[in-house]
Amino acid sequence: MKNNNNSSNDESLFDGKYISKEGLDNLKFYKYEGQDLSLLVKYVLSHFWNFIVTLFPLWIAPNLITFMGFICIMINFGTLVYYCPSLEIGPNWIYYSFAIGIFIYQILDNIDGKQARRTGSSSPLGELFDHGCDSLFPTISGIALCSAVVASPWESFGIANIGVLSFFMSHWEEYHTGKLILGTISNPTEAQLLMVGIHIVAGFFGPLIYTNSVSELTGLTSIPSWFVLRHLLMISSALTGFMLIIDTFRVVAHTQKQKGKSFSSALFVLWQFVFFVCTTTSWLYYSPSRILENHTIASITFYGIVISYLLNRMAIDRITKVAHKTCLITFAAFGGLVCCSFDSFKQYEIQVLYGSLALVTFLFCHMVFCVVHQLCNHLKIKCFSIPYKQ
Repeated sequence: MKNNNNSSNDESLFDGKYISKEGLDNLKFYKYEGQDLSLLVKYVLSHFWNFIVTLFPLWIAPNLITFMGFICIMINFGTLVYYCPSLEIGPNWIYYSFAIGIFIYQILDNIDGKQARRTGSSSPLGELFDHGCDSLFPTISGIALCSAVVASPWESFGIANIGVLSFFMSHWEEYHTGKLILGTISNPTEAQLLMVGIHIVAGFFGPLIYTNSVSELTGLTSIPSWFVLRHLLMISSALTGFMLIIDTFRVVAHTQKQKGKSFSSALFVLWQFVFFVCTTTSWLYYSPSRILENHTIASITFYGIVISYLLNRMAIDRITKVAHKTCLITFAAFGGLVCCSFDSFKQYEIQVLYGSLALVTFLFCHMVFCVVHQLCNHLKIKCFSIPYKQ
């Protein structure tokens, strides 16, 4: 009787059906298509990664490799929250640790697919698990980067947005084209290595190096004195991200035309994303408690988790070939807008922020556990182990 009760509890815990029966049936048509156009990957890093993957035994599951990389990023995040809870300047050694964490994450993130092909264990679960971990990287690592370059709260929000928006739009393109193409210039590999370099410089010289005036560094007196090295990095990154987004629109418009569909129907898929970005930005801007300024990490983490949730729901619908559905989490910022609009609720804004953060974190984790549970049951596989013949 005891075992039966445990079984019942397990079933209720994973009772959320994020994938319909139709979606599960459509998994038989699954085929991953992706292309990395990075020259650095083609001529250098791919050879390095091909060597590294041979160091892993064939009994190690690809998802386990993915998860180990994700743990590195979470260790970075935990270190940041402990030593720089307000994104203040931390001890120099933590920036070296951030660089190491990102570099290890990059290696593991790029060899998990190679391990899957080595072991013949590629699956829709592997792609979704990889995307799920990757979707949190721009937020978590973006926040750490803000400490390294001594960014203000609104600059931090902008830095986080560069990575989050670029990542989301790349997967919006994949939703319509069925193929994830990593560009020659706007490529996550180069972006991650740039982050590694920024952290190493912050560790060696101290983060205040990014507050040096560009005019003093270059000798160009025509550049305003307030324009510091941090601003140069932000603008160059924003321009690169903008180019990626423009190209994404071009590719999707071309794909829709080939399919005989309107471009407006593709844009409609973005409404939840745009709505949440606008409502959350409005909350942060009009916040009576100035929550972005006083609770920067919590505010940006809340923002990033919701966008990650929306991205993963879009990825699930793409892989299972079902129509994209509205997610209630889109309206997660409404509690904050109420606090901004009514005086009687303003005193509860901090509680609303952390309550909303806890809720969306729970919803994200629930989605992950339920989808993994559903796919493992349907595909008759395990998430962190694979069959191995000695």
